[in-house]
Amino acid sequence: MERFWASSVNGLVRINGNTIAMLSASNGLPCQTVHWAVEDASRALWLYIAMRARTVSRSEVDAWTADARRTVSNTYSESQTASERG
Repeated sequence: MERFWASSVNGLVRINGNTIAMLSASNGLPCQTVHWAVEDASRALWLYIAMRARTVSRSEVDAWTADARRTVSNTYSESQTASERG
């Protein structure tokens, strides 16, 4: 069964078969709106939120998938932070 991710103004939606879960500010994101999301080679999620890229590690995604009420930890990428400083 395939899983799908959808970005929205209410957060990041995960659709897996008949299960739908929302990752949002109530789960640890710094704001609701997710403009885009992409999964990298290590299966971490990169999210573009409020003009900044954030990453959510695979272990955090897996823990949240097991319990959608869980709060996730997410960080700025070093390259994004450095580019913002100029």
